[in-house]
Formats: sequence, C-alpha cells, structure tokens
Amino acid sequence: MTSLPGWPGGTTGVPVPTAPSVPPGWYADPWAPQQSRWWDGLQWTPATQATAPLSARQRAGVPARVLGPGSAIVFTVTGAVGLLLILLSIGPGAFALATLAAVLPLPLYAWAALLLDRLHPEPRAALSWTFAAGATAVVLLALVVNTAAGAVLSAVAGTTAEQVVTPVLVAPVVEESGKAVVLLLLYRRFRHQISGPLDGVVYATMVGLGFATVENILYYGTAVADGTLPGVFVVRGILSPFAHPLFTACFGIGLGLLAAGRTRLGAGAPVLGLLMSIGLHALWNGSTTISGAAVLLMFFAVMVPLFVGMIVLCRKEAAREQRLVRWHLQPEVQAGLLTEVDVHLFSDVGARRRLLQAAQRVHPRAGAAAHELAADLLELANVRDRISNGVFAERYGAPEAALAALTARVARARWALPAPPPSAPWTGLSGAFGLPLPPR
Repeated sequence: MTSLPGWPGGTTGVPVPTAPSVPPGWYADPWAPQQSRWWDGLQWTPATQATAPLSARQRAGVPARVLGPGSAIVFTVTGAVGLLLILLSIGPGAFALATLAAVLPLPLYAWAALLLDRLHPEPRAALSWTFAAGATAVVLLALVVNTAAGAVLSAVAGTTAEQVVTPVLVAPVVEESGKAVVLLLLYRRFRHQISGPLDGVVYATMVGLGFATVENILYYGTAVADGTLPGVFVVRGILSPFAHPLFTACFGIGLGLLAAGRTRLGAGAPVLGLLMSIGLHALWNGSTTISGAAVLLMFFAVMVPLFVGMIVLCRKEAAREQRLVRWHLQPEVQAGLLTEVDVHLFSDVGARRRLLQAAQRVHPRAGAAAHELAADLLELANVRDRISNGVFAERYGAPEAALAALTARVARARWALPAPPPSAPWTGLSGAFGLPLPPR
C-alpha cells in the first residue's frame, strides 16, 4: 500500500478520473482501525487483514511541542545578548522608544501573515519557534558577522566602501542564510508541517517578521538619535513591513516545492530560492545606499509587484489545497462516514467555521468532536497527498500505518456527532451531521 492516487466519485470543482481511478489493492479500512481492506478496483470487498501495530512515534504523530527546552535556552541566551548589544549601541531612552515602535504593529503584521493559510493553519508551536528563532539567533548572527565584516572593510577599504559593501554584499548573504537555516531545521525535524509552497511562505513570513522586529529596534533607535524616527518608521514600518518576509519567502517557496515533491529540481529548488532571496535583499539594500528616489523606484517597480504576485500565488495555492482536500476525502464518502456536503463544508473556511459553531451550540462534546474531526480530516488529506506524490516521510512510519491511525481517529470523531437527517438527500448547504447551520 504505497500509493493512493485518488478515489471514484466526483466532488464540486474536482475533475473525475476515468475508470479505473484506483487500482486494486489493500488500503486503510475506513470502518475499522488497525486493519486494511481490499479494494477490487470498483468497490470495497469483505476481505480484510490486520495492520502492523503503531509504534510510539506513529501514535504520537508529528510532535506539537516544537519549542523544547533546548530551543528555549538557545533563544533566551541569543535574544538577551542581541538585545543587550542593541541597548549598548543606542542607549536606554532610544531603546525603549524604538522597542515600542517596533513591537506595537507586530500583532497586525502577524495576523495578516496568518490569513494566508486559513484552511490548514500551522501549529502555533511551530510558528512560535520560527518567529523566536528569527528574532534571537538570526539577529545575533547578523549583528556579530555584519559588525565584524564592517570593521574589517572599514580598516581595509575605508568608511565609504564599508557603508556600501556591508549592506549590499555581506548583510543579504548572512541574514538570508541564517533565516534559511531556521526553515531547514524545521523541515528536517518536522517535515510534515511543510506540505507545499503556501506553508513555506507562512513559515518564511514568521521567521522574517521575527528578524525584522528586532532589527527595527536598532534602526529606530539610531533614528531617534538622528531625529529621523518618523521617516524611518514610514519606510520600515508602513511601506515595507514585509520586506524581510518577502525576501525569505523565495526560499520558503522552494522548500515547500521540495517538501511536496512538486519540482524536478529536487534540492536545487530551495537553493535557487535562497539565491533569489539574497539577490532581492541586495537590490533593496542597494537602493537605500543611493538615494530616496532609488528607494521609491525599487519599492514601486519591484517590491510592490512581487508582493502582489506573492499574494496571488498564495491564493492559488489555497484554492489548490481546497481541491485536494475534497479529492482525498472521497474514501470517507465511499465508506459512508461523510457526504459530499460534509466534504464541501470541511474544505471551505467559512462553511467550516459555521459548522463548528453549530456543533458547539448543540453541546460542548459535539463541538470538541467537530473540531477534532476537522483537524483529522485535513491531516488525512495531507497524508494521502504526500503518499500519492511519493514524499511521505518514512521517519513517521509506514504509510499504511499512518493512514490506519488517521482513519480510525476520523471514524471515532465522526461517530461522536449526530447522524445525518434520514429524510430526502440534501440539495444544498442546509445542514451537516443533523446540525442546523446559520445563514452566511
């Protein structure tokens, strides 16, 4: 059972494959945990066989606790040292004002970033880990290396050369490489959390926001001393708050394509993305060393179109994820656990929210079961997509074991909800699991 290419039956907006859509074979049994059932190419048969017991790691699934003690210690130490260096550089008064200016708009920026992927939100622990890594370890790396490189260049080539070479050639390489290492560590330890380019962009945005927030403290603090804080805040806090996330998103897209098995470049995809991140970062920094007019030209001619293109790409990826969820949940429709209406509800952000609210109003247990079912269905669709693309991480166990565990969890959560109305077949999105849904 190494492939799950699709299932018979159509869904709204999803093309129906020509028969035979699924080759005969043993697949995870939708009705019973810990066993497989034979699919003859057209329908389920009574033949079943036991599935190997799940290991402790498989039962636990992907760890939700990403921010462990080791990471917490590293982030605390590097963050404290980095902030101390900035404090000594700009002074206590400027540090306090600059910190307020850098942190105050952060919730708005983070909220906007998380809107990119509302269908399958990333674990908060993983998002916190990437943000913290960017705000602490990467910042300290950049402070140390950029300062050392600047001192060497100033001594060898003079102050003028240092003021150009450091921001254009040194800083982009150091900072983008540091942020890329954070995403690579996340990919290595928790590969299941990056299922495509959209996830790569989300995590790249978080590590970029973490880095930019602390970096802005240094820039704002220096601007306080120069009396130019309003202008610097407009440029960094209003015109280009997503500059660092946009740079790193190029690498995130490449890493997401690699994780999803959607590129022929293999490991070359994130390498190409890193080169684009460095190049875009260098162009932006280079414009700031020329003139204000060059900054505006770079902003409107390059940054804005790239930002709009990134939003369009994320929307297309979100629509693709929605179609994949509908496609890969067809086994549950075949098994009678879900209807086509249910699949549509769980693959639509707004409809799913109304369904979860309706379940919560019926009873807290129904609300908990609906939330659990929603999460498990999204994870199940993600696992099936990885298996069909041949990129399922073997470190999490055999594919059939993972599917068996997820289908069992889906069945348990589904049985905790009311049965569908026994009347005529549904003709629209009027309800699900016997739960009346409020109008849009």
